[in-house]
Amino acid sequence: MLVADDIKPNRDLLNILLTRLGHTVTLVTDGEKAVQACKELVFDIILMDVQMPNMDGHTATLNISTYEREQQRPHVPVIALTASVRAEDKEAAKQAGMDGFTSKPINIDALMLEIQRLCIKS
Repeated sequence: MLVADDIKPNRDLLNILLTRLGHTVTLVTDGEKAVQACKELVFDIILMDVQMPNMDGHTATLNISTYEREQQRPHVPVIALTASVRAEDKEAAKQAGMDGFTSKPINIDALMLEIQRLCIKS
């Protein structure tokens, strides 16, 4: 599982929670690093912060999707992580190719339900 978030406490919390649940987690600090990680490794799911420096989550998701198509790789589901939960934000995430959406602060139960929904779907 790839976690892309520019805030260290968010990465640390997700790493602890997800590792305790038995997941293998790779952490990156921005969208550029998320795209690069997806070129080097194969993930089951990506948790992508929307607002990050260097490259935001929407742009990173678009780049990852383009890479998957060009390389004929299977699509990896992306869950948007954001503190903003307006309908426009959910629509923007969907337009960027994000498959799921969860709000910050992280509710681990809601996040796990979203992961389960996407993994069963794919």
